[in-house]
Amino acid sequence: MFGRSRRGGLASLNNSSKRFQLSATGSNKPFRDGKFTYFEGGIKSPALVWTPWLGAGLRGTHSKALLHVVDIYGLVKLLAENSLGGTVSGLFQRNQNESLDGGNYLYKAIHGDDSGRETILHNLVLPRNPEEEAPKYCSPTTILPDNYGVIRHHQHKLFYGYLEEWCRSDLLTEPCPELVFVNGRVAMLFDLDSDPYERTNIAAKRPSVVKELVSMIEEYAKSAPIQWVV
Repeated sequence: MFGRSRRGGLASLNNSSKRFQLSATGSNKPFRDGKFTYFEGGIKSPALVWTPWLGAGLRGTHSKALLHVVDIYGLVKLLAENSLGGTVSGLFQRNQNESLDGGNYLYKAIHGDDSGRETILHNLVLPRNPEEEAPKYCSPTTILPDNYGVIRHHQHKLFYGYLEEWCRSDLLTEPCPELVFVNGRVAMLFDLDSDPYERTNIAAKRPSVVKELVSMIEEYAKSAPIQWVV
């Protein structure tokens, strides 16, 4: 049995633009912000697992493994192959050359292995018109910014893109931390081990980490159907 929350509660959108008549009644405190953002208040969600496999020493315990929702399918695939002799593995492939983006991380977690994932690409938003010269700060039809990426690698999480207008808008419950610019883009780097509530932007203090995570985002962008504007 597996249960999870879809995302954090709606904690913002009390914006003066009145484009969205939504009531923001949620709170994800002490985590920052909520639904429609990639701060921890919007994406960190609890999950519950029960299975006869759990040994007595694991029942009622908490796993710190970094997991993604797609890992549920990795567990289902593994169970199906074990019980049906591997006859359904083809159903869990997007095409003949590319396997499902989900490993055995959840299976390992319920067996006491908290190693989890090293990396999660939370988001990569590309401009709708890659030929436009000026970067688009916010989509005209949504409250979310265009042309930015968010990635988690080990304990570090990076927001990177044309986020200045969004960060200083009233679309958030509070303004972003001090902004740092890298290659003309906003870079917000958080160490979630020491700063789980994302209060301090350490991008200026750890430029090598920013460089590594920006490179990872750019590698992901190469596989996108349209070019990422740099």
